[in-house]
Amino acid sequence: MRKLFWSVLCVTALFASCAEADIEVRPVMGGEDFTATIAETRAELDGVAVLWNDADELTIFTKTAHNRHYKVKSLSNGNRSATFGYVGFSGNDGSAIENNYAVYPYDADATLAGEVITTKINAEQVYNAEKVDLSNALMAAKSTSSALQFVNSTALMRFDVANNMPDSYTLSSIKLVSAANKIAGEATINLSTDSKAVVTENGVNEVTLSGIDTPITAEKQAFYVVLPATSFAAKDLTVTFTYAEGVEKSFALPAFDLELGSIKTIAYTINEGEDFEGSTPDSGEDFEGDTPGTEAKPANNEIWYTTTTNSIASIGTNANEVSHEYKDGKGVIVYDADVTTLVVSDFAVETISIPSTITKWDQLRFYGFNLKKLIGDNVSDDGRCLIVNGELLMFASKGLTEYTFPNNITKIGNESCSMAYSVSKFVIPEGVTAIGEYAFEERYDVDDSPILTVELPSTLQTIGSYAFSNAKIETITIPSSVNYIGRDAFTDRSNYINLLSTTPCEIGGKICGDNSIINVPESNWKSYVYSDDWCEIAHLVRINGEVPNYDSIPCFQLWYTSINGELVDFDISNELFGSTSIISNVYQNGRGVITCAGPIREICQGAFFYEAPLFKTITLPSSIRTIGRGAFVGHDNNLTDVYCNIATPPTGGEDMFYNNNDNIGNIVTIYVPVTSIDDYKNANYWKEYNIVGYDF
Repeated sequence: MRKLFWSVLCVTALFASCAEADIEVRPVMGGEDFTATIAETRAELDGVAVLWNDADELTIFTKTAHNRHYKVKSLSNGNRSATFGYVGFSGNDGSAIENNYAVYPYDADATLAGEVITTKINAEQVYNAEKVDLSNALMAAKSTSSALQFVNSTALMRFDVANNMPDSYTLSSIKLVSAANKIAGEATINLSTDSKAVVTENGVNEVTLSGIDTPITAEKQAFYVVLPATSFAAKDLTVTFTYAEGVEKSFALPAFDLELGSIKTIAYTINEGEDFEGSTPDSGEDFEGDTPGTEAKPANNEIWYTTTTNSIASIGTNANEVSHEYKDGKGVIVYDADVTTLVVSDFAVETISIPSTITKWDQLRFYGFNLKKLIGDNVSDDGRCLIVNGELLMFASKGLTEYTFPNNITKIGNESCSMAYSVSKFVIPEGVTAIGEYAFEERYDVDDSPILTVELPSTLQTIGSYAFSNAKIETITIPSSVNYIGRDAFTDRSNYINLLSTTPCEIGGKICGDNSIINVPESNWKSYVYSDDWCEIAHLVRINGEVPNYDSIPCFQLWYTSINGELVDFDISNELFGSTSIISNVYQNGRGVITCAGPIREICQGAFFYEAPLFKTITLPSSIRTIGRGAFVGHDNNLTDVYCNIATPPTGGEDMFYNNNDNIGNIVTIYVPVTSIDDYKNANYWKEYNIVGYDF
């Protein structure tokens, strides 16, 4: 068996690092003994030593169907070395194989087929009060020589249990049940790919750590359960604590990934009031149950971090580097001054320890989808949020699927949650008044990101530019408290934007893509459709999901009647209206309707030259600013009336509505606002037509 020797109190150990061993063996033949040594380079991590125990046993395959049993005979070098003696074998002699295959601990029923070892993860795991018992944790190895290097095949769940009540409680067992995953029983380890143990269909959905029978004190006590490395959905894994006093308490864990060779820690405390209160985080990959602030911290001129690559990362600050090294699973950067500004641009950064002097996070979008834990004085209890003066500066999203922000946040900072594309739901609490620029932006090419749901508080006032750019949102409801939305806050991936305010808020331009729908209150939809500020996106406005019945022309449409009461057919792909494109051209209810993707500001020169003879009347939107030369001119014109509800005459072009050679200008009547008659009669090119006041 392998055990952990606690020279200091450890909160979370990286099992992958401290439970790997380099084992040197002489050729395994006949009944020979061999000596195994744990390399000292892998023996220490944060005060935890990995040692052999006098009861350790191994299975080694040197031939097919030949399960060889070895047991520790003696220990030396502070238990870092052990001499293993041959005990016997099961199966038959089989045939010689190219590699030697080994599995820890010994399993008499283990078999080898090709490079796949079939063994088991114990469903009944027994607690040992004398030591931290890891005998159920699988390790495997293969080698073409007499040297075997064991690597982890499972992971560990650690439960830190404490009692804050005067009553005595004795913990009897811990049971874990998965609704969707096989977590114990028969398992395979494929050494042609990796050493990960995968539970087969013959496995079971339940693991029990029994034989605990330990009185729970005010001090946290650790209990370990071995599990396969797998992903658990929210409420998939249920934990049940059974006490000798006849009390049983169960609770479901949030979604998390249990990584190969890792330890996940969860705290559980017996408290007054509620007999049993588990301090399970709302969400997360790391179940850190320790009291915030107990970890070692960097100095004000230091940054500590870990990476997925176990190598030096690119991290920038306001200060200059004095030294930078990555050693023993941790990067340490020392600077020539206190760190006040931080820039993390390396995708591989997994955890980061931050000094209290940091007040600014110079974000780089698309930075940190592997970031899973923050450590520091200004970090939330769950290790996910860096908060300075109420502003969320930095967010660690790795492994999360849902997240509720802490109540002490008043602003979601610029780019703070950028690239959190694994999260499917955010809940922003009351008290938050602003969402910054690029706050929840996602990379557009992340096609496998989930649909995002966001619950916004009634206190929210501003949404910055690009706040949800490229995020896949089916529906989002904007509370009536919002008074500003920045440009491109939502994009084509945002399908349905539900605005609750009857008064249009200020916008910084086009707030969403043309594939979006903006639903507004029925009571005051006209204030949106006919608002100059909203003109650019008015064509997206809906009432209860339906297109409004416009009683006057909106800025993104041009209306007409034809001489035959039928559709005037033209190529809608042509650029007839300058910067905006035509979406559709239909004839219904006695009227032709040309709809564009944005406000119609211009009708280009000669736009309808070929179709002009078919028009009888034209109704222009109030957004028109320019009409080009000969826009509605063709041979044999039949246009008689133009309705122009625009206070200031647009810039006109020669022969806008007729051919001078036909000398029929007096036939075309231009209907304008009564208060603007004189302006039109004095305006270049407009004054050539019959100008009449009209009550629009």
